[in-house]
Amino acid sequence: MLFVTSDIAKHRELEKAKEDFVSRVSPHLKGPTIGIQDSLVILLNQTAGELNEEQKRLLHQAKESSEYLLKSLEQILMLKEVKKGQIPLNLTQFELASLIESCLTDFERLAKEKRISLKKELPERFLEVRADKEKIEFVLTNILGNAFKATAKGGMVSIKSGIYPDEQQRPTDFAL
Repeated sequence: MLFVTSDIAKHRELEKAKEDFVSRVSPHLKGPTIGIQDSLVILLNQTAGELNEEQKRLLHQAKESSEYLLKSLEQILMLKEVKKGQIPLNLTQFELASLIESCLTDFERLAKEKRISLKKELPERFLEVRADKEKIEFVLTNILGNAFKATAKGGMVSIKSGIYPDEQQRPTDFAL
């Protein structure tokens, strides 16, 4: 019993140290990441000189990677807020399918590498929702990330959205 209690205490101590480290480091990484993005935009706009096609391709990859890094840092900071129980909501109206499409583009490279096919069932008409777009994007990115990680090579990830029906299968004001 003493051994188990000691292990739990060590685990909690390590978890606290990890959270403290992430909380301290994440905000300091945002500034340099934004600086890198700004420099990449200048290079891509060819303000600093002409680029050949291979250089453009590599700079576009670097820009995508820096955008992914910035998004990841923002998600880490958001998790910190969630753990504190302080989640401010910024409600806006936006089109859900386009947000889903945007989130999916972040996983295109991973899907190609793992030869994962993607099945999408998105509404043909616009499905506007009123929610915190950033938080919904955070949730979608995490769900998709887990789906792509858990799917074996050659597998399939499926995503669907639409209007949530009530008990009698009538449309409601809720998105699925």
